[in-house]
Amino acid sequence: LLVLHGGPGVPSDYLQPLVQVVPYRSIVFYDQLGCGRSDEPQALEAYSMDQAVDDLEQLVQHLGLRQFHLLGQSFGGILGY
Repeated sequence: LLVLHGGPGVPSDYLQPLVQVVPYRSIVFYDQLGCGRSDEPQALEAYSMDQAVDDLEQLVQHLGLRQFHLLGQSFGGILGY
């Protein structure tokens, strides 16, 4: 399960209780650019929907995810769509 938090600007911390709700599944919490423990670029061009989708695609490739469920909350739902 790959989890995309709301925001923008809100880290994924508030979604951590999912670990207790779904203990039988691996869960990846992803802090989008500029949030939580992710980089915070100063260039405004880094903060676009296209860049956010590219970042997500790179993460999926880096983790080698071939089949997975995607859970997006609020803005994360828009990104996942």
